[in-house]
Amino acid sequence: GIVVAAREAISMRKLPTLATISTELTEEGRILTLSAPGMSRIKFETAVPTDAPQVTVDASGRSTTTDGGWKLGELQGRLLPLASQWVSEYLNRASGKSKSTRYA
Repeated sequence: GIVVAAREAISMRKLPTLATISTELTEEGRILTLSAPGMSRIKFETAVPTDAPQVTVDASGRSTTTDGGWKLGELQGRLLPLASQWVSEYLNRASGKSKSTRYA
């Protein structure tokens, strides 16, 4: 993408708009709600279908103060297309980019 390269770690430092996404988890932990300025709220179940596309989440980054970096490891997860579309739409809209990036 234009703002974030493939497999590049994203953070609020790189994409400050991430800080404007609010989350709410039901008391039972079964429903997650995402909301952000100018977007409709989205709700989805936290129990992800086993046939959902698999993704690798990499917790790592480069240091902003040294030549080094850090890596906590990778975690396998499942992609919820509706949530991915919502997050990508919001971040693309907020950044004012003409070319879309898929963030998840």
